[in-house]
Amino acid sequence: MVTRRAFYLVNRGTAESFGFNPPPKLEELASTVVRIQARNGTHVAVPVKSLLVGIIGKEFSGDPDEIAKW
Repeated sequence: MVTRRAFYLVNRGTAESFGFNPPPKLEELASTVVRIQARNGTHVAVPVKSLLVGIIGKEFSGDPDEIAKW
């Protein structure tokens, strides 16, 4: 059995500057949406949509390499 996983990184500011606003539609289609923000010299990942409802809204901090391994 082959499982397909795809990751798309979207710069929200750039996407919102188009003549249309794709982020809401992309978020609707995705099974998981995580927002990553730089904060106090580190990065914080906040799941805003997930099949694991217990992690939605929680903050997970780390460097980008560490976050990518999750």
